[in-house]
Amino acid sequence: MKSMGLRKILAILTAALVCMAGLAGCSQDTSADNTGKAAADASSESSAPEESAQPDEGETTEMAVKLVYGNGKSVSEGFSQMPLLYVTDGTLESADGDLVDDIRGTLELLAVLPEDQDLEEPVTFVTDDYIKINGITVTDGCCTLDLDGETALSQDMYTEMFFVYQTCCTIMESFGDQVTSVTYTVDCQKEDYLSYIDLSQPFTLDDFQDLLSTSQE
Repeated sequence: MKSMGLRKILAILTAALVCMAGLAGCSQDTSADNTGKAAADASSESSAPEESAQPDEGETTEMAVKLVYGNGKSVSEGFSQMPLLYVTDGTLESADGDLVDDIRGTLELLAVLPEDQDLEEPVTFVTDDYIKINGITVTDGCCTLDLDGETALSQDMYTEMFFVYQTCCTIMESFGDQVTSVTYTVDCQKEDYLSYIDLSQPFTLDDFQDLLSTSQE
């Protein structure tokens, strides 16, 4: 009986050990599964493409531009005073690098006369008080300014001339790598003339080179 009791006890202990070993194996397998899953998740996260940093909406960058003003004394004295034009340095706050928006912003800067530069009687005719610009387009390097007919066709010769000088020279001096010529329409219609200026051909910087050279001496 005593021997039978020991066998039974041994059998019970053996069965218990087998069960414990099985439980330990299950625990190890589960741990391995969890470890493998964690490794896979980490690998997935590390292999996911990183999102590139985007600039904050409304963020601006500074851009150097050229602003061309008239010499008021030359205008009042019938072009007898030189230089005829003043070429100055300006800074544009560019919002998104859009060329048309940058041109529009640069022309808007011309409405304000420079105060921190040693210029005698600078004047500007690029304001809505003289000739209103309705729209701007750029196609194949040619910038077209669409003008309001009521204001564009009611100016004296000097105002019209300096408006063309200022807008053409400012645009091509500032954006010459993207704009090589400037032309005008009136109320979205192609015209051969304003009141005085011939519009039959686009203007290039060569058309104003003598004036610009004189103004920068």
